[in-house]
Amino acid sequence: LGLSLVYDPVTRKSRDPDSADVYFPGWGETWSIENLDSYRHSRTEYCGPMIESLRRDPFFVSNWTIRGAPFDFRKAPNENEGFINKLMHLIEETYQNGGNRSVVLLGHSLGAKYGIYFLKSMKKSWKNTYIKTFVSLSAPLGGSVKALKIEASGDNFGVFLRSPLSFRPVQRTLPSLAFLLPDSRLWSPKEPLIITPTTNYSAHDYERFFHDVNYSIAEDVINSEAFLTVVVVVSKVDSVNYLAFFKYLGRSACVQSISKSKRGLKKCYYVSKKKAKLCLNKMFEIYERNIIH
Repeated sequence: LGLSLVYDPVTRKSRDPDSADVYFPGWGETWSIENLDSYRHSRTEYCGPMIESLRRDPFFVSNWTIRGAPFDFRKAPNENEGFINKLMHLIEETYQNGGNRSVVLLGHSLGAKYGIYFLKSMKKSWKNTYIKTFVSLSAPLGGSVKALKIEASGDNFGVFLRSPLSFRPVQRTLPSLAFLLPDSRLWSPKEPLIITPTTNYSAHDYERFFHDVNYSIAEDVINSEAFLTVVVVVSKVDSVNYLAFFKYLGRSACVQSISKSKRGLKKCYYVSKKKAKLCLNKMFEIYERNIIH
């Protein structure tokens, strides 16, 4: 299938199969992020309502001061080498289009982790000039349990006419799934993420889990030096104005903001779900030392 990737155990990177050329059109244009389907309908609506709302202000014009940055979602950031440079130039161009006004960078889900990786790659002087704030929407900063489910049994995206297992061969070739695995620094060895009649698996049992589901390539991916480096980099939130909306059980549970002022950097976060508080406190406890530097 065209969306599948081919893993090279020598380079420890993935590539498109020789039988397919995969493109992600619409760079810099908003149509590419307004709807997930070329035949627009409400069930696949994505950023369309937000963009439509912004366009009520004359300053915001699609493809000029509102930009889309679609990327190869199949890959982890360490395999998307050209993305950093492309996004840098897009931001600089948008900055000029807006009369040299700094840019609000917004990332959703995996895109938020890409955004953090991008910010970590840029010099502080560049960020001070071009970035006003970074908005993170429902970012799986501590990883996603769903990624484990997909690696084990696939995901049919709610299309009940097809078995989840029918999608698994393609989904298993995507390094971005490994990039989204729950972070073992946040999950206790005593907390099972996968429960079966015969054994359970925590975030500390990945090698055993991938061996048992007969997917040894994943072990190689998550243990590669390049992959481990990118996971550590993304866990360190950068020193720009930062606004994050976290989700817990499908609902917004926490808003965290980090802002710069004359008195220095100020951080606060608000939790609306009591059950989310322990998890979020643990995440900030681990990431706190690197959250601003």
